[in-house]
Amino acid sequence: EPSVIDPLIDVASTKWIQRQLLKGFRRDVPTLLVGQSGGGKTEMIGDLAYRLGRKYVSVSLGDATLESLIGTMEYDPIEKRFIYRPGILVKAMQEGSVLVLEGLNMAKSGIIEILNEYFDEGTFTNPFTLEKVAVHEDFRFFATMNPIQGETGQNQGRVSLSPALRNRFREIWVPHEKTEKEMKQIL
Repeated sequence: EPSVIDPLIDVASTKWIQRQLLKGFRRDVPTLLVGQSGGGKTEMIGDLAYRLGRKYVSVSLGDATLESLIGTMEYDPIEKRFIYRPGILVKAMQEGSVLVLEGLNMAKSGIIEILNEYFDEGTFTNPFTLEKVAVHEDFRFFATMNPIQGETGQNQGRVSLSPALRNRFREIWVPHEKTEKEMKQIL
């Protein structure tokens, strides 16, 4: 299956971050990457997922709705009844994908709260169907966010995450600047 992103150039800082990410893959620990816009947070996760031969999906929480993550009930005229259609989160859990929720601190109210059961128990009850989702053993959960205070000032639309929520993640800070040596390797 082709990669959804271009392969990264293996510079020292990228290798270090991917070694940290690998711990999230191996230990099944939700992992949060924090860094400036354009720093390659999502790409580093996607590149590593590809190298490990894992299914990968990412979604921007700035645009996401609860329905896009959980799913919807749609009327099926053939069966003459409503049928549940799983959303991105539920599909990723069922299929054992690597899921990246981009912009965790941009999520609309209520989206993060649906993940509490997963964080606490490793299970997930679908709020639409009230059924437990069979979380595949290969499912891995990652998130990214930009800090409130950016390189050029306040990052608009971002809110602070509570310490309780941040403690549910293994947190990795991604440096925005590359060394001169790394820039020469990239270029």
